[in-house]
Amino acid sequence: MEMNTSDIKLNCQGYNYFYRVIESKNDNFEPTIFISGAFQNMDSWKRFVKHFSRETTVILVDLPGTGKSDTVYENVSLDFFSDALFKIVKDIAVRNFFLVSASYGTPIAYTFAYNYPEFVSKLVLAGTMREIPLHVKEKIMESLRLAEMNLMEEFAEFVIQKGFLCLDQSRHINKRELTKRLLYSELNNLTNDALEKYIMNTKRLLSYKSLDLSNSPNVKTLIFTGEYDVFTLPESCREIAVSLSDSIFTSIRNADHLFHIEQFDTTLELLLRFVKGLPLENIEGCNTIEYFRNINL
Repeated sequence: MEMNTSDIKLNCQGYNYFYRVIESKNDNFEPTIFISGAFQNMDSWKRFVKHFSRETTVILVDLPGTGKSDTVYENVSLDFFSDALFKIVKDIAVRNFFLVSASYGTPIAYTFAYNYPEFVSKLVLAGTMREIPLHVKEKIMESLRLAEMNLMEEFAEFVIQKGFLCLDQSRHINKRELTKRLLYSELNNLTNDALEKYIMNTKRLLSYKSLDLSNSPNVKTLIFTGEYDVFTLPESCREIAVSLSDSIFTSIRNADHLFHIEQFDTTLELLLRFVKGLPLENIEGCNTIEYFRNINL
């Protein structure tokens, strides 16, 4: 495997941002682009890169508002992020690729597939929702209040106790205590820049309307989350899958919104099988695989 980890800078409408290409000697399937969720950046995907790059080229992105890229203020549309990603695609001159997204990154990925379906071979929306329900909005707004007051310990504690994690002790979550410690440490040690990005990105997310599923892109899509996700509920993820033209839905056992930490091996196997076109049944740690095909869309 040949590693090219020099980050390349682009600019979209005055905002600087970066991407990284990790080249592979193999091309067993098409290149894969990863789009991060909240509190993530290009480096957050390193465990997945280790396995994907054995078989294909991997493209990591810090879109505007993410990682070391410029902060983007709240009045920017999803189409802006879609266009920023398209500039990366043109810069690399890649024609078809798999697009993998998580949480905050999923509406960006969906919008890109909606705007440029001819470039996306397959799409992954991990931990997603059509719109933010009221009970989640209330939590998000409280997290914003604490972040804007720079009360970092209280902010970290609130996100863990009231936000992303399932704390119901009757539900077994794999690596629960480890996940809590990792998340608490990351949140409590956010830089001022990362905190500002969270505030701006979250305000923008609250302003977005529901995803338009009435004319969904004709792109094969995998949607999943942890079975105990209390943030992007499994039923919210399934709602999107039911509405798409060609989709698959499942959930990961003994996991919540941070399934990539709690059940890494299962998540990796699910992604690799999906992009390779292999059967998804009987993956250890996955619940029932549901297929949806809306021929009238």
